[in-house]
Amino acid sequence: QLVPEDSPPRTQSKQTTGNSTPIKVKNTGESERMSTVIHQQEQTILRQQETINTLLIEKTHLEDAHSSLLMKYQDLQDKYENLAIEFNKLNNEYNGLSDLFR
Repeated sequence: QLVPEDSPPRTQSKQTTGNSTPIKVKNTGESERMSTVIHQQEQTILRQQETINTLLIEKTHLEDAHSSLLMKYQDLQDKYENLAIEFNKLNNEYNGLSDLFR
């Protein structure tokens, strides 16, 4: 049943055991406003979900880039260690040769 917009809200009693709480029946204008608010909230939720999905994709890209950098770092660290070993070998040879010419 439609209620004219300018009519005051009605209440009806609800039969329950114990304390009964009256139920407010809102007028049509208020229903439309509530419907608009609900629609706006739904749109906000959809935008937030899109933002979350975008951020999750970006997080995945960053994690991939991080893994790639870690692998490159490990590769450089391995090369550095190999160079250090090679340097020590050459240094020992140099010191050995220096001892021969003393």
